Amino acid sequence: MKYELTKDLETGNAIIDGEHRELFRAVNALIDACGKGQGRSVMEPALKFLLDYVDKHFAHEEQLQAQYKYPNIASHKQFHAAYERRLREIADKIPAAGPSIADLSSLNAHIATLVTHIKMDCPTPRSLYVQHKLDYSCFDKRTQSWGGREDREGKRGEESGMGGDGGD
Repeated sequence: MKYELTKDLETGNAIIDGEHRELFRAVNALIDACGKGQGRSVMEPALKFLLDYVDKHFAHEEQLQAQYKYPNIASHKQFHAAYERRLREIADKIPAAGPSIADLSSLNAHIATLVTHIKMDCPTPRSLYVQHKLDYSCFDKRTQSWGGREDREGKRGEESGMGGDGGD
């Protein structure tokens, strides 16, 4: 199965979307190699790419989420930290003689977790609106924070789970 960044997965941010495309290309290359029986030979470069990727991408994503006061930033950061910790555990367990089939299987399963995270948890303009009742007419450019429909109507947004300031 090939991974592709479809329109429904795009965040609307060129940097984040570009990084997601880069990840999918690398994952697809690993999958192709596995299909040819060459997965173990490309595992170490794939792992190095992933370690560099999560450092760079997670930092970019969290910076943007903080900048725009994304309401679920705390849980997103927790996922990122746990994901990176487990990825480093996988890398540290690879013997000097090279990765085993079990090591490759563990990495592939962990990659699937990241792809699922992108598909289910990465905020897109549509998902922000649907999940958090955000209305773009309520984005306050002055304070750089989101308000829900309730805020526009003079309430504090408690129903949207965001409180009055739109942040965590």
